[in-house]
Amino acid sequence: MRLGVMGLLLLAGACGCFSGELVSTSPDARRGSVDGGTRAPDAGGAGMGGAKVDDPVPPPATCPYAGPAVVNPAMLFGCLPGAHCQADTSVAAPMQSHLQRCADGTSFCVPDEYIRTGGQFIPPACRIDGGEGRCLSLAFRESRDAPQASCEADHACVPCFRGGQPTGICTLACDQPAAGGA
Repeated sequence: MRLGVMGLLLLAGACGCFSGELVSTSPDARRGSVDGGTRAPDAGGAGMGGAKVDDPVPPPATCPYAGPAVVNPAMLFGCLPGAHCQADTSVAAPMQSHLQRCADGTSFCVPDEYIRTGGQFIPPACRIDGGEGRCLSLAFRESRDAPQASCEADHACVPCFRGGQPTGICTLACDQPAAGGA
């Protein structure tokens, strides 16, 4: 039996309930694709009847993506408010260095807005120390010590540049900083 990512997520029925800390995830809990083009891992584990997941989630045609959710984050294990765990093989390489790990060590804590849009999301702009920044979920490592500024709850204003050097935050997905080195 072959299932797409969404079918497997519905079968798994994993509820993301926030407990105030990163949660442990079962190896049988499968996650959808953040970068829109990777294959989900095989699901031949307990209770799945040997089902295989080999249908990639198609990448959204536009960036930023504004259509229906590519993956429903509520079907994944929660890790922080507004973020859920996704297998490291399903998270785009440029994002991995910016995200916190989930307690299981095999997945990243990915903001829901990236999960819903298949990674095709541009965070809101903000100003920090006179320069350009982005309002990022607390799932991003760079958000840990950054101020909330004008960002919504559970988000912080992270600079696009530090010391004239790009931080990489403002070039994820199809985002580009408006000003160079400011």
